[in-house]
Amino acid sequence: MVVQIRSRARNWRPRRRETMAGEVGREEMKGRRYGIVGVGMMGREHMLNIAHLDGACVTCVADVHLPSQEAALQLAAQFNWPLK
Repeated sequence: MVVQIRSRARNWRPRRRETMAGEVGREEMKGRRYGIVGVGMMGREHMLNIAHLDGACVTCVADVHLPSQEAALQLAAQFNWPLK
């Protein structure tokens, strides 16, 4: 006896909430708030990239290295982000 198994894989399409982050349009990014843990060189680079998104802002940063944290706070002040 041969049993045919129907696969949904070939007809599979991602639903909107399953869309990868790289495919999200700018209009969906408006009003997004971000927190960054580890604001060394790469963390501050992420802050610069977030600054290019309309309506997005960083609201929280965390780092155990105090000079990195202070540098991130200075960068956030340049973008008028409400960090505490």
